[in-house]
Amino acid sequence: MLFVHQVLQQLKEKALKRAGLAEGELLHLIEERTQARVNKDFLKSDKIRTDLTAKGIALMDVGNEIIWRPCIPSEPVVGEAGPRDQRTLIVEEKQFTPSVNKKVEEIPGDREGNGPRTT
Repeated sequence: MLFVHQVLQQLKEKALKRAGLAEGELLHLIEERTQARVNKDFLKSDKIRTDLTAKGIALMDVGNEIIWRPCIPSEPVVGEAGPRDQRTLIVEEKQFTPSVNKKVEEIPGDREGNGPRTT
């Protein structure tokens, strides 16, 4: 069990380095998120969690405690603006013209003697 703890600690240190954070800074952000949740400022709470996940740090709520683990950095959500109930997704419009190749083939006449037809 000691070996697993050592490996996890090394992974945490690498995650902090990759995120450009000291452990004290991370703990401060966790406390800030906790306070935001107490104040029901879920937009701020979600933003802190999303920003940390983008940097490779996952926050997990376990009972009344928040723990963190290294994770694969994710891309932050972009294109969202404004308060939660007024989010808008900014989408670049692109003209899409499907390429259709119409193949014309002859179909032999049917049993009633109707001649060939094309589709």
